[in-house]
Amino acid sequence: MIKVDIWTEGIADQKFIVDILKKGFEFDFPLPKKGTREIVFDYESDAYKIRVLALGSVSAVTTLNGWEKKKNDFKDNTLTGIKNLVIIDTDDSFEQQKQKVKDTLVDVGFDIDSDIYLWPDNQPHASKSDLESLLIQLVHEDHTGVLSCFEKYEECLNQQQKGYNTPDTKAKIYSYAQTITGDGNERYRDYTNDLHWNLDFTQPPLKQFYEFLKIHLDK
Repeated sequence: MIKVDIWTEGIADQKFIVDILKKGFEFDFPLPKKGTREIVFDYESDAYKIRVLALGSVSAVTTLNGWEKKKNDFKDNTLTGIKNLVIIDTDDSFEQQKQKVKDTLVDVGFDIDSDIYLWPDNQPHASKSDLESLLIQLVHEDHTGVLSCFEKYEECLNQQQKGYNTPDTKAKIYSYAQTITGDGNERYRDYTNDLHWNLDFTQPPLKQFYEFLKIHLDK
């Protein structure tokens, strides 16, 4: 049996990963009950036991104090034959983020070269990068006009010359989901809906992530 624990930052990442596993690998995770605070998505069959867990934030991995709360879980998994994968935002620096994780996971059997994936495509970027940077690219082509409206809104704010904050990618994706479905809640967002999201595993930017998962999930 293949056993994998996928550690990521929060519910938005968890739900996206779960939907990728559902669409790309036919793993049918049950949805969490409403009102559940800490969520673990759990799938088990004769061949697989997969969990998608939330670390809480990047700092839970990349700072010593935060890491101590999870370190024993990683060690126990390594001893019992459960593969640990870490999937987190690149944030401001690809190399620095990987180094932080490497420094904190040095003694728990974690392979920084193969067991970590940084959003959006596991490659260095010139600007801050995260899950939402990937989701922006996956918006269905029929609805990219919603994002164009945001660009006009940002232009309008900038023209005021009063230092207003413009919406970040997280706000854009929330508003996109809210506009399309009436509910932007990250917990119940359906990325498998082909009318709203374009999940093409044969093309960038999703091909890299799909191949990463295949390496660890193929028998």
